[in-house]
Amino acid sequence: MEWPILGVVLSDSSGLASTPLFTIRAAKGDDATHASANIAWLTTVVVAHDYRHLGIGRQLVAESEAWARRHGAERVSLTSGQRREDAHAFYIAAGYEHTGIRLTKKLI
Repeated sequence: MEWPILGVVLSDSSGLASTPLFTIRAAKGDDATHASANIAWLTTVVVAHDYRHLGIGRQLVAESEAWARRHGAERVSLTSGQRREDAHAFYIAAGYEHTGIRLTKKLI
C-alpha cells in the first residue's frame, strides 16, 4: 500500500512560505520500523523563531495527529537531535515519550 504524505506550509507577508514547516509520512508496520502497528512519522516541525510560543507548533502537531488517525496510524513517532532540548520539552509536554535513541555515522 502506498501511504500518503502530508505537507503543510504556513506563511505570512514576510515570505515564510519558502520553508516547509511540517511533513508527516505514515509507514506500514514492519516495512519501516519493525513494529506491528501503523506508525505516522512526524519528520519536520519548524516554527520561525519570531513565531514561537504562539501555539503554532502545538496546532501543527495536533493536526498531524488527527491526520494520522484518519489514515489508520496507531501512533506517531519522531526523531530529534540531542542538542534540541527546547524541542524535546515541547514534545514531552504534548504527550510524547522518550522511547529510544538515534544513532548517526558521518560518511564524509
